[in-house]
Amino acid sequence: MKNYKAMIFDLDGTLLNTIDDLKNAINYAFNHNGIVTDLSIAEVKTFIGKGVNVLIDRACKYVNSPEDKKEQIKKTYIEYYALHRDDLTRPFPDVVTSLKCLKQKHVLLGVISNKPDADVQAIVEYYFPGIFDFVFGNHQNVPTKPNPLVFYLLSGEYGFNNKNTLYVGDMDVDIEFAHNCEMDVAIVNYGFGDKAKLIGATYYIDSFNELLRGEDSEKTI
Repeated sequence: MKNYKAMIFDLDGTLLNTIDDLKNAINYAFNHNGIVTDLSIAEVKTFIGKGVNVLIDRACKYVNSPEDKKEQIKKTYIEYYALHRDDLTRPFPDVVTSLKCLKQKHVLLGVISNKPDADVQAIVEYYFPGIFDFVFGNHQNVPTKPNPLVFYLLSGEYGFNNKNTLYVGDMDVDIEFAHNCEMDVAIVNYGFGDKAKLIGATYYIDSFNELLRGEDSEKTI
């Protein structure tokens, strides 16, 4: 693995195992609005990756929720998740120690996530205080990944470029985002993505601490 000036990370499924809190929030949102559901972790994983609007849209279609309830379900989901996003969420193994090692090596560290910015800011501050140089979640007027606009907005401000930056994620949207930015991408094999769709990454890693090593980080799924 090359020596990168900057490493930028996805959040859900890459740095943090958020799936139990996401599952509980979406099930609560449906049940609170009169749609009885008990969606599994495997089912919820198929909804996530492209932001809250896509999550709710996919979930509503999956359970055949009435169209006129979608906005209320989203509102309930956002409100419930804001209160319960730290209940069961935990960093994946080796994430915290590896990030601290990268910071000591003066690697610029950032987060770009499709999760709403308020949630991203709060979660990163809670689990990784003082580690990241910048953190960016979804904003209303900025398109979500895989659109590359957010990368170019931040690269000018923080002084990195697509030749010296590695993006680290867990889903096909992360690979597409990196390709659109023309930068290298590492996919964590332990994440939420469908492995059949994880084609075209620069590296595949089984453990987060492989970002600290060079020789044996490139793997196949």
